Amino acid sequence: MIFRRTTYKDRKLELKSAIVIVGWVEGRNPCSTTVHCIEYQKDLFPLLGREEIENMLGLSELKQTKVYQKALREGEQICEQRGEQTDALREAGSLILRQLTRRVGTISPHSDGKISALSISQLESLGEALLDFSSLADLDNWLRSQA
Repeated sequence: MIFRRTTYKDRKLELKSAIVIVGWVEGRNPCSTTVHCIEYQKDLFPLLGREEIENMLGLSELKQTKVYQKALREGEQICEQRGEQTDALREAGSLILRQLTRRVGTISPHSDGKISALSISQLESLGEALLDFSSLADLDNWLRSQA
């Protein structure tokens, strides 16, 4: 097997050579055969770090493209929105629990867990319904009706 040298430059050269050879043998553009080369040489990749693989496959250049940068920004925005939604849900749940405690007394850990699992729309409904609660039994009945 030709992929047994140990230096990074040798491995990079061998991988690029293999891409070209596989492409030539298959009669295709070598760039379209990277996946074939990776599949053929998958035993080489566990020996390499992430940065080495990125460099060997030219991924650092990919990261500089407009398409990559746009996808990265979109992904960051989605993560940020999800984080904001999670924070809003946590804050709404906390507010409802405080209101319930003032209205009907100490909430059991079981009911607290059920409330924590509610969606934002269910928390909004509970926020309205709790105005009519007079006891913990009312809360328990409402939680059972949501199951």
